[in-house]
Amino acid sequence: MGFFVYPNIDVEFREMPADTGKQHDAYVTMLNAQSSEIDVMVKKMVEIVQSDVVPSNVTTFMEPESHTALIEGQSPFIRNWPYQYALANDQEQSKIVGKVGVAPLPAGDKGSAAALGGWMTAINKYSKHPKEAWEFVKFMTGPEGQKISAIYGGLAPTLPELFKDEEVLKANPFFAEEGFVNALNAAVPRPVVPNYPEISEIIQINVSKALAGEMTVEQAVANMEKEMKAALNK
Repeated sequence: MGFFVYPNIDVEFREMPADTGKQHDAYVTMLNAQSSEIDVMVKKMVEIVQSDVVPSNVTTFMEPESHTALIEGQSPFIRNWPYQYALANDQEQSKIVGKVGVAPLPAGDKGSAAALGGWMTAINKYSKHPKEAWEFVKFMTGPEGQKISAIYGGLAPTLPELFKDEEVLKANPFFAEEGFVNALNAAVPRPVVPNYPEISEIIQINVSKALAGEMTVEQAVANMEKEMKAALNK
């Protein structure tokens, strides 16, 4: 099993402390306060990855590989962003149309928690039409644009009223399901730190090595704590 770095490892790592009811503003605080608990959580991740429940090469999966396994009928479940529902029900590429449900992630002692994600828009600094681009950004992040994204892209809106829109619900009926609503309400943001990419990479590298068997869980957690402290104290 090879060592493989992928940002979503950080996301899954973030969710596990939230499942236990531990909310923290920075990763380093979380590790200082409960290193032994983090050991247990990473060990659980290793246990799952090394079990017969998941493909042997799962540590090399990115989002395309994981959703392909699902829509090809090779996997009974997946944890992914809401757009997965649209792919799973796409008549042109999915073998499981109409056979997909949505539920919260497996719960910890304090319930279930999922990492809050999002989509971003940006304007290239070299754009010849920055004003027009800005108008388009405003349109796509407004009610009409978000409705289009929800209906045709399966993206969850950020505007509450769109979750009650008939056309949006017709395209994404699971938006009204109790499991999805509960998961949305339990979503937790990623800790806000000034150098998030660097902190995230520290987690990705060390947890990935633990999952691949190239490092013990204890060493991975110790490395994360040391490297995060150094990064945040710059």
